[in-house]
Amino acid sequence: MSAYRCILRAALVATALLAGACGTDKSAAPAAAAPAPAEAAPYAAVARGRIDVEGGLLNVVAPREGRIARVFVHEGQRVRRGERLIELDDTAARLAVAAADAGLRESRAQQQLLLTQLAAATTRAERLRAAMKAGAGEGQVADDAEAQAHQLAAQRDVVLATIAAAQTKLASEKHELSLLMVTAAQDAQVTQVAAQVGGQVSPESGPLLELLPETPRIVRAELSEVYADAVRPQMTATVSPEDDPGRSWPAHVVRISAIVGPARLEEDPQRRAVERTVECVLAFDGDTPLRVGQRVLAKIGPEGSAKD
Repeated sequence: MSAYRCILRAALVATALLAGACGTDKSAAPAAAAPAPAEAAPYAAVARGRIDVEGGLLNVVAPREGRIARVFVHEGQRVRRGERLIELDDTAARLAVAAADAGLRESRAQQQLLLTQLAAATTRAERLRAAMKAGAGEGQVADDAEAQAHQLAAQRDVVLATIAAAQTKLASEKHELSLLMVTAAQDAQVTQVAAQVGGQVSPESGPLLELLPETPRIVRAELSEVYADAVRPQMTATVSPEDDPGRSWPAHVVRISAIVGPARLEEDPQRRAVERTVECVLAFDGDTPLRVGQRVLAKIGPEGSAKD
């Protein structure tokens, strides 16, 4: 305490004692002021977070081993669902489709031949059996004709199974061919291209493209486990960039994780090692210019606030 404040306090005490000594009426003294009510906490919780999209960025990998024949996109390009992205060399796959198609056509030709032979053999067996009953033919000849018809029917069944197998093989080869053309799974923006024409790739080669889905931005906030129970879904919030707290956008809590984990956004290694957080996902109430990966501060609440 400074000398000035000590002197001031001593003077006030002396004045009070003097007033008491002079017989000041205590009943006339003003009542002590009531303590000011404590202000309600402005927020239920404040948490660091980062901008993201549901499901995160899309990493496109090679569906099969092969050589890149074409790259149809470039970084920054917006693509629509089903649009072509990358094509692998499909020479071998097209030959496999052609071979499977030829095998199917051959099996169907055998089927037509057998059906013709079976129809003729069945008609001959029926006629011989009728002649034998009328006493105009031999039973052995009729039996032989029926046996031939049964044999052709069995061959027909084998060909039908062969056709089914050929159809399956053709469908499989066409599917393999389709996989060599990589298309966009949803509307997105191409953020990175690592594919090069002529490059040999495989599913283990890593991402060839990185896509940012054109879906609403969300905030993945790290809520201290101490305040996790104070936050509820649909509570209102404001989200501001860490480097520009003067700007903010309205949001609301979507969900709160049931898992407690380390604070990944904490820059201090010592605090990061001991601080425990719960992921809290917030959705914006409108559009926002914030970029995916940008660090933000989410102010949630106060307690009882909720989105209409």
